[in-house]
Amino acid sequence: MRKMVPLSMGAMDMFMLEGLSERAKIGKILIAASLIIRTVIVCVVVGILFLSPIFRNVSTLVFVIFGGLVIIMICGLLFGVYAFFASQRGDFNAAGMYALIGSALPPLDVVMAAGAIFCLISGEAANKTS
Repeated sequence: MRKMVPLSMGAMDMFMLEGLSERAKIGKILIAASLIIRTVIVCVVVGILFLSPIFRNVSTLVFVIFGGLVIIMICGLLFGVYAFFASQRGDFNAAGMYALIGSALPPLDVVMAAGAIFCLISGEAANKTS
């Protein structure tokens, strides 16, 4: 059964960082920071694509190309979310793999790639037996 979390919890409680190695903590925080950055980028691109009057007069091909780019960006964001939830479960091997895939999808994300590397080289990933 999950314990109730008070509203005034700190970052250590929210990210469940107690008992983790330094590399796992850094990887988890970098993945979370990258998710915030990537979410802002996706929202800006979607807003420009669908709300800008510039794109109302362009050809269908340009709109389809940018629409495909947005779909790929959302896939990268979803892999980042999977990586964060895998790190919340304590599965740092899966978190690192999901984060590496998410960082390779456009736009290329160095912060998520660094978080993936820290997750993969952490002691928790080395001790995990599946």
